[in-house]
Amino acid sequence: METQEKLDLQQLILEHSKEGTITCANAFRLVREYGFFPDIIGIALNNNKIKIKECQLGLFGYTDGKKVKPAETISEEAENKIYFLCEDDDRLPCMAAWNIANELKVSKLEVACYCEKLNVKISKCQLGAFK
Repeated sequence: METQEKLDLQQLILEHSKEGTITCANAFRLVREYGFFPDIIGIALNNNKIKIKECQLGLFGYTDGKKVKPAETISEEAENKIYFLCEDDDRLPCMAAWNIANELKVSKLEVACYCEKLNVKISKCQLGAFK
């Protein structure tokens, strides 16, 4: 983690973005490397009119054909975890989806595909891209 007294978040964002966009993974690299909260990164991105692309859950902005489609099968464990962590009318927060992926040792995209099969919407993007 950076030990400077004061980091220039705007400069970091401009350095890590390209043509007015930044990948979700690169935004989270800033979170990890510099200790910023994801929502602060999201606000700074908005203020600088930088769009997030390549959501790690596959929800928007992919150029290589990755997208969310209903999973063919889903384990009972995955289904139970998703339903247990759902909020507000079958909505699973992004952070919960990431945690489930980590616990089950599957990709974040796979968790999103499970949600699609269960008609569960992913909500509350950690970077603020969607509610």
